[in-house]
Amino acid sequence: MSKKKGTGKKSTQTKKVPQKESNKKEVVKEKSNNNVKEKTDEVKKKTVEKEKSSNKNTEISKEKAKTTNNNKSGEKQKKENGNKTKNNSQKEKVKKEIKVEEKEKKEKKQEVALKEKKQKKEVVALKEKKEKKQEVVIKDKKEEKNNLQVKPEKKEEKPNPSSFVMENKPKKKKRTLLKIFIIFLILVLLCIIGIFTIPSLIVSNKNQIISGISINGNMVEGLTVEEAKEKLNTTSNEITNSNLKLIMGEYESDVNLSQISAKYDIDKAIDEAYKEGRNENIIQNSYNILMAKYKGKNIEIGTSINSEELNNIFNNISQELPGHVVQWSYSVEKERTLIITKGKRGVVIDEEETAKRIQEALINMLKGDKVETIELATIEKDPDPVDVDKIHNEIFREPKDAYVTQNPFGVYVHVDGIDFNVDEVKNLLQSNDEEYKIDLTITHPKVMTKDLGQEAFPDILGKTYKTTYSAGDVNRNTNIELAAKNVNGTILMPGETFSYNGILGDTTADKGYKPGGAYLNGEVVQSYGGGICQVSSTIYNAVLYANLQVDERYNHSFLSGYVPAGLDATVSYGSKDFKFTNNRKFPIKLVCTAKNGVISATIYGVKQEDDCDVELESVITSYIAPTVKYESTNTLKKGVEQVKQSGSSGCKCTVYITLSRNGKQISREVLHHDVYSAKQKIILRGTKK
Repeated sequence: MSKKKGTGKKSTQTKKVPQKESNKKEVVKEKSNNNVKEKTDEVKKKTVEKEKSSNKNTEISKEKAKTTNNNKSGEKQKKENGNKTKNNSQKEKVKKEIKVEEKEKKEKKQEVALKEKKQKKEVVALKEKKEKKQEVVIKDKKEEKNNLQVKPEKKEEKPNPSSFVMENKPKKKKRTLLKIFIIFLILVLLCIIGIFTIPSLIVSNKNQIISGISINGNMVEGLTVEEAKEKLNTTSNEITNSNLKLIMGEYESDVNLSQISAKYDIDKAIDEAYKEGRNENIIQNSYNILMAKYKGKNIEIGTSINSEELNNIFNNISQELPGHVVQWSYSVEKERTLIITKGKRGVVIDEEETAKRIQEALINMLKGDKVETIELATIEKDPDPVDVDKIHNEIFREPKDAYVTQNPFGVYVHVDGIDFNVDEVKNLLQSNDEEYKIDLTITHPKVMTKDLGQEAFPDILGKTYKTTYSAGDVNRNTNIELAAKNVNGTILMPGETFSYNGILGDTTADKGYKPGGAYLNGEVVQSYGGGICQVSSTIYNAVLYANLQVDERYNHSFLSGYVPAGLDATVSYGSKDFKFTNNRKFPIKLVCTAKNGVISATIYGVKQEDDCDVELESVITSYIAPTVKYESTNTLKKGVEQVKQSGSSGCKCTVYITLSRNGKQISREVLHHDVYSAKQKIILRGTKK
């Protein structure tokens, strides 16, 4: 029973607490409602008083208007009676009364405005009192809660629409929302600044290339400059020492990229890659870093080739191309017959376009593409028209006697007079023949050079140069001996130019030339006049040791066995010639012989005080390995192989010429650079069953 009583007491206590609180709330509400009612009653009374006062004012104004109307009617009567002076005085009185009424109206309006201001102040004061009362009530509630240690249930109070206390709550909410919005904007700005500054700050403290960067398809992200160089140099060195085939239809020619000094501009590309994300302002750098990371950025690498070396290769192979253009040419045989050969329309190498293709191949090879062949870009071209006037001006001359003077010493060879009828030759060229032979009019002088004797050419200039040839190759030997015989005894006056093709002309069968070994499309073939290049190469070395001026000279496509690398002189009628000029004070004489497997060339003349001793040095700077080509043939049984052509290495070389006088070196210069392709090894594979 005692336990039940205890529980009953507790339940009565907890029920009494909310009754007290509710009573207090009701008292507060009643007080506030009474105050509000009192204020509203006062406002109503004041508004009623305003309406009464305004009605009184209207009645007063109406009565005054009546009186004024009565006065006006009396004044009219007085006017009729002719009393003008009284009328004027009455008008002045009326004006004064109107002014008085206007002043009274203004004063009443001011009074009404003052009352409205007071009412507003009172309403504001009531609001402040209510807020203070609410704060007191809230404090009391908190104290009661702390004393009872019981959390009363919160009841949602319905807002009183007539209360002025709740008007400040929306304002407070707007202020808090504005603060939250401002804080949010600040946080967003800080995030944006962090995104566009932190990457740049991180990169600035590293010495590595940023993420997403590649050079010509080769990823270099995360590498230092040195690591990137090592990676690209390894790949590029393999490429620049590889072979490319220049092809045109069935024609092909191997070119090692080192022959044209092919290079990649690695340093520039890596420098650009490293500067990415570093060379702008901090925001721009961060943007570049993010774009490179998520979208990637590829830096194109520059390439370069030696145009002079490439053009030399083009010159060497241009006359080997099928259907190549042939320019018109002329020659004078034994100073008696003028032979004019018309040119033929054909193709020439488009050097600029082909060079672009090679550079594109270099770029693609660095990307990892396998490129083995380059199609030669060619264009068709007509040969130039034959210039008869030019030919006449070049070969026409008057006859001159040969003579020698002793004090001062001088040798003057005879000159045969040469002439032809220009108009007749022009008419002759109107026909469609490929070659024209014109008999020249030769006029001999009275004294010939041969009449002068040894006294005209007493000294050997430089030294006699010799090469050897195989006595077993009959056809080649015939060509060599015929060429040597045609140039032997040639005399050049000071300033006069020697032309090998000009003296020999075209090496045709009707002139006695035989088929001999020659190079065509990278293979050894039989061609009329094969072997005459050994004679021109022998003369070339004699000319160098005599320190004469070389005007035109070409090296072979492949190394020659009879002279060191860089000291050969190949010729091809209509395209490649060997020319030199007598740059001395006196005439010179070429003596060239070929017999018993030895070709000998000597330049005779008169020694001068400024003559120099000449030394030639051929330096091979690099070698080019040969490739192997397999050809199928039904002349051999299947599985049987036979070497058709032995391969040989090519090379790059430099020739130096050293001049000295009285044992003292005067100069040492580079004479020229030459490139020789590797001769392909060709193996036949049998297909016969």
